[in-house]
Amino acid sequence: MLKRLEALGLVGRTPDPADKRSKLVRLTAAGKQAEEEAFETFVARTHELLRSASRTDLETINDAVQDLLTIIEDNFHR
Repeated sequence: MLKRLEALGLVGRTPDPADKRSKLVRLTAAGKQAEEEAFETFVARTHELLRSASRTDLETINDAVQDLLTIIEDNFHR
């Protein structure tokens, strides 16, 4: 995947000075732009979906998000 992203000019790889076997990966300017556009599209689509959701749907989504947060927090503090 990294090779494809690098070929598209979305990431750059440089040698890791702390570990000669590894490379550090960073987003290029084009990669940052692609990330911003993808995030904006995600947020816009999420808003569209939530605007059309019923109260029951929103309560179900809220419950699922709360469950997910609990799982993340429980695993983060281990």
